[in-house]
Amino acid sequence: MNVSLIHAEGVQLTCQLYYPACPSCIDNQWLLPFEKFTNSADTIEIEADESEVIDKDNYLITGNVNLRNNSHFLSADQVRISKTNQSSKATGNIKYQDKHFLVTSNELNV
Repeated sequence: MNVSLIHAEGVQLTCQLYYPACPSCIDNQWLLPFEKFTNSADTIEIEADESEVIDKDNYLITGNVNLRNNSHFLSADQVRISKTNQSSKATGNIKYQDKHFLVTSNELNV
């Protein structure tokens, strides 16, 4: 539904047109469930069926993977993490969410 379709004459149902960064609009705009982030800025919570250290700085996490920190959430079937180049590649049933976006895909490189 387009925002302009929900305005009634003399009634302002949203401030998004006038204040695009309005915190109350951002908090209430999700049509899908919003994933919770952690409260700690320095941690990553990891839930998965299996994990493997490939070498010193590379990890493979598989099966119902959920990763979350204080500003991001990622779920996938498999995630490869490289601490060396600070990257990750997720595959299968991906859902990525931050404070502004929700992305679903079969493959995601971050």
